[in-house]
Amino acid sequence: MKSVILKPSKGLILPKDIPVAEAIKKGLALPPRRVGKHMLPATPAGFGVFAKYSVRILDKAGKEVSFRNPKTGKMVKKLEGPSHSFTRNFGFFVRGFLENTDAALNQNETLTDDGGASFQDRTKSVAIGSNIAIVSGLAKIMFGNSSAALSTTQFSLQGVLLGPITESAVTVVLVVEDSVQTIFTVTGQITNNTGGPFTVEEMGLFPELGNTLGAPNNTTMMLRDLTGSVLVNDGQTIIGEYTFTIAV
Repeated sequence: MKSVILKPSKGLILPKDIPVAEAIKKGLALPPRRVGKHMLPATPAGFGVFAKYSVRILDKAGKEVSFRNPKTGKMVKKLEGPSHSFTRNFGFFVRGFLENTDAALNQNETLTDDGGASFQDRTKSVAIGSNIAIVSGLAKIMFGNSSAALSTTQFSLQGVLLGPITESAVTVVLVVEDSVQTIFTVTGQITNNTGGPFTVEEMGLFPELGNTLGAPNNTTMMLRDLTGSVLVNDGQTIIGEYTFTIAV
């Protein structure tokens, strides 16, 4: 597999494709502005936490190729859309930081890993000063071929996965942090080495979390999105990216 330089993107995603000028007027977006040496485009405002996904495809030489947007039918080099599918795992993971869990008794949040097994996430360390990580492994982005409807109780992608999951360890980049927003991207890639075409229908974000037993990491899906049918030919590489914006 060729080494690929992953670059963050900062495109604007708005409800129902509202024009940027109208969105700014309605308070749905922040206007373009300069932060240090960087000129930021208009970005969502008032969302609290906002996430979007994007997909790109590279050929064997690492060059971006055009593919058909499954929603518009047009040929594009990038497919993106708003993400609405944070799962129960994500909600309970956050709740764990807000509860007065008893670390000594291992009373931590119960989550579900991608194999369907329940485990107690190490939201709090078992022993003070033990220096045991809460998030103890690499996050991954995975791609599958199922268009099954989204549900907060899902714990894995619903179809056959593309490629070995070890290939999709992510790169996390802080895009900007200022007085009105923080933006960071999570990017992962997988090469199709199946010997034939693979149609991606879904993608998901999977951090690896430590558990209270100190056993191997639990790979845990916290976000799943339906991309529509995106064809990845043999030898091509699909790049998935999640962009998170925390805005006032």
